[in-house]
Amino acid sequence: MKLQVRVIEARNLPAMDLNGFSDPYVRLQLGKNRSRTKVVKKCLNPTWGEEFSFRVEDLNEELVISVLDEDKYFNDDFVGQIKIPVSQVFDAENKSLGTVWYPLQPKNKKSKKDCGEILLNISFSQNNSFVDFSCNGDHAQSMGKLADVTLESSARFSNVTSTCLSPVRQEDSYSREERSCSQKTFAGRIVQMFNKNLDTLATTSAKGIETSELLEDTKPEVSDDRSEDQSSSCSFEELVKTMESKDSGSEIPSNLPGGVLLDQLYMITPSELNVLLFSPDSSFYASLADVQGTSELQMGPWKFENGGENLKRVLTYIKAATRLIKAVKGTEEQVYLKADGKAYAVLASVSTPDVMYGSTFKTELLYCITPGPELPSGEQCSHLVISWRMNFLQSTMMKGMIENGARQGLKDSYEQYANLLSQNVKKVDSKDIGLNKDQVLATLQAQPQSDWKLIAQYFANFTVVSTVFMGIYVLVHILLALPSTIQGLEFLGLDLPDSIGEFIVCGVLVLQAERVLMMISRFLQARRQKVQEICYLLKRTIMALWKARSLTPEQKVRIVEEESEAKLQTEESGSFLDLEDVSMSEVYSSSLPVPTSFCMELFNGGDLDRKAMERAGCHNYSCSPWESENSDVYGRQIYYRFDKRISRYRGEVTSTQQRSPLPDKNGWLVEEVMTLHGVPLDDYFNLQLRYQVEDLPSRSKGCHVRVFCGVAWLKSTKHQKRIAKNILSSLQDRLKVVFGVVEKEFANR
Repeated sequence: MKLQVRVIEARNLPAMDLNGFSDPYVRLQLGKNRSRTKVVKKCLNPTWGEEFSFRVEDLNEELVISVLDEDKYFNDDFVGQIKIPVSQVFDAENKSLGTVWYPLQPKNKKSKKDCGEILLNISFSQNNSFVDFSCNGDHAQSMGKLADVTLESSARFSNVTSTCLSPVRQEDSYSREERSCSQKTFAGRIVQMFNKNLDTLATTSAKGIETSELLEDTKPEVSDDRSEDQSSSCSFEELVKTMESKDSGSEIPSNLPGGVLLDQLYMITPSELNVLLFSPDSSFYASLADVQGTSELQMGPWKFENGGENLKRVLTYIKAATRLIKAVKGTEEQVYLKADGKAYAVLASVSTPDVMYGSTFKTELLYCITPGPELPSGEQCSHLVISWRMNFLQSTMMKGMIENGARQGLKDSYEQYANLLSQNVKKVDSKDIGLNKDQVLATLQAQPQSDWKLIAQYFANFTVVSTVFMGIYVLVHILLALPSTIQGLEFLGLDLPDSIGEFIVCGVLVLQAERVLMMISRFLQARRQKVQEICYLLKRTIMALWKARSLTPEQKVRIVEEESEAKLQTEESGSFLDLEDVSMSEVYSSSLPVPTSFCMELFNGGDLDRKAMERAGCHNYSCSPWESENSDVYGRQIYYRFDKRISRYRGEVTSTQQRSPLPDKNGWLVEEVMTLHGVPLDDYFNLQLRYQVEDLPSRSKGCHVRVFCGVAWLKSTKHQKRIAKNILSSLQDRLKVVFGVVEKEFANR
């Protein structure tokens, strides 16, 4: 028996962050089973639209649904929660509570704080068919009465149990039913008995009777879930038309935060592209499986679920082995979020539980098909956008490494996806669209927004409102007050404060006025800078269009050939394809009384590697094995967390290392690209390291180590010098500790 919970949306959540928003997500718990939704950033009325399934073993349990606010550096904040007894859902009509708004309760029951509301759909699964026991006698009839209650979760086992139970055992069960004070409690025990004694029931069938014979003798009744029977008999086009008739005019979902994998226009109508990509009769998925090396592809039929609200199907396949992981089985659930005849949105959730940490996450892909721009030829075109994200069901220290690995794998897979799709459907290029200079410039224009609206958004805060109020208050006071007599050091035209209170009030007014003037100055400066950026972008665009127009076909071909040759040379050299040219400075240099082979054990993922990293303040260290990328070139992935003494933010590090021999074969070169997570401005830069370990000519058992480091800035910031200085200083201290451990371990060997 499974409990289906659909978390739809929430409204009027309280602001938990200083910016006036929250980053809410929902955590669900039934017994020991936990699940959670995605995090919606900076929103007080979030929409999730996610569905969860829980196995019910005891009807006395409670479903606990909590809404929390994600905090990057501290514990997540509690927003509110609700508790729903499972028995309440079981006793409801059709075993469903329907779609209902539930008020969130604060942690303290005495508190009267408004925590907002959450929209949920909670019901028991109606996917299994009921069974009629074919035993003779009144006891079989009494057990048949309990079928509606107990066998909803165990219908697939009922064909065996109905025939294999002896009359004596049936009498015992009937007498227990009479003695039971609550039919619900007895039903719960029967459900537990079916769940726990599955293997016993399968092997205690009647003597000399095979299971296949039992299945023939017993005849299951027709399921009450007619929507699935109807959907299984309907064609894909009919099911989609049913979805279109139920469409409520909702907007197309926004792209998932992980990034866009494919964004392309195709010369095909949206409905035809939808059929090509998702129809069971289409050969596209089978061709894609052949290209990607996927085997044992099985596509389930499209079916309506949850009373006809969702159109869903399940695909299973075995993904081909890669450099880092072996071949694994994947399960992909595809659900239509929108279908109105012009636009389609399908959410695919891929789970691979057999990979390492596979039970902690799911990969979600969003396919959005919308009408494209009007073509000069009059043909219709479609705009296909595929975005992705990682949905972590449980907290894991390997989050950064999992995301990086998934990002690269999806990038490669959807390059093949795009190539195969372009072979079946013609892509739309700029010539087909017929864009001219004016149309290109028009696409660069932002949505019009009035200056008054921007002013209201920027100045609608406490500082400005309080300053205006204080100013009006003072002006009214000046109009109502009588002129004071000249006293003290005052003279005509100079009115000084007559008390400490007046002096403090004057100081507050001056400070408030200064803050408002600074805000006005920054607003005007930002507006002026925005105008300059738009002018610069327009200038660059016009120059690019003019240059492209002035090039001859021979010049265009020559440019493409030069880019291809440069890319080929880069691949043959074995260096990082995405490694930027940054200024590298030497941060460590030392001659060690250690052979080169022993020193390179620092990069082999063994005991020396782990011990040195832990001594240097890097905890939870893990790495993948070296994989060959080219001749004499190997690569691996690394993950660890900083100790508090290294970084007070205790950030995470994911890095990619590449190892290759030196040109003269007397040592090794290790290049590393390091990405930091969970530290301030972590998305502004990454680190590039180069380790050079070579033999000493004078010593047979010595080596010389040199380490170079550079900071690749992805965004501009005024703190670049200070950040680079802190990074290099911390790195130098870590390198001294690491290579000190190498010397000590070699001496103690």
